[in-house]
Amino acid sequence: VREFCLNLKKNCSCVAKKIPVIPDVVEVEDIAGELKGLKQVPLGVAGDDFNCLYHDFTKNCVLQILSHDLDDTAYFAQGIYEVLKKIPEVEILVFDEQTPDVEKQIVRLFEIAVERNNNYKRTGGYPTVDMHPIICLFKSIFKLKSVLSEDGYSKLYNILDKSQGTYNLAYFVFDDALSANRYSAENWYQNQCKGNGLWIGAGLGEQMRLQINRRQDILMNKAVDASFGFYVEKGKHRILKLVTKGYEKGEK
Repeated sequence: VREFCLNLKKNCSCVAKKIPVIPDVVEVEDIAGELKGLKQVPLGVAGDDFNCLYHDFTKNCVLQILSHDLDDTAYFAQGIYEVLKKIPEVEILVFDEQTPDVEKQIVRLFEIAVERNNNYKRTGGYPTVDMHPIICLFKSIFKLKSVLSEDGYSKLYNILDKSQGTYNLAYFVFDDALSANRYSAENWYQNQCKGNGLWIGAGLGEQMRLQINRRQDILMNKAVDASFGFYVEKGKHRILKLVTKGYEKGEK
């Protein structure tokens, strides 16, 4: 048998392809090469075809990221932050209830969004103002609302509601499912999220914010940790191994 195998190896030029598998950990370096600006932002490796799974912020500039526990989103938040830093001329802003001068930063962002909106419409889609990519990571809209004035939240509301991907603005909205329930009736949420988004960890079948067609399938799959996510779009879901930073195999 050994001699037969050696002869086969010697005389055969074909080589079997490697069987693709989901990696234990998806590092930033594993998927950063797939990044193509805001049009193609890789989120991780899909479990059905083992290719990168992307979100197109030029079509939908708001991506909600939910979990049962907000802390479960931290590994992905850190990983995607490192990926986004590789976009040329990008400006990344991180907002939470402890952000210094958070109200002033929201006002500045509002002014930029208004300027880009007005200029884009006035020029018929050929803007003449600076349009460098600005990406915002909002860690809990619910908690942010508690520290903003009424005017400050109104500006944040309009930023999320009126922005478009053509303005080179993108928003990651992180929250736990319970907190998201408390603002899910607001127009910006209805207009931008539309039941789509990214769920992290177990429990997708037990929540109502992301609309999935086959809920029973999800209820069967509870053995996932914070390194896994479910990308939901138009009722369909795809499981993926998320890009993370600081996550170690076997961690819950």
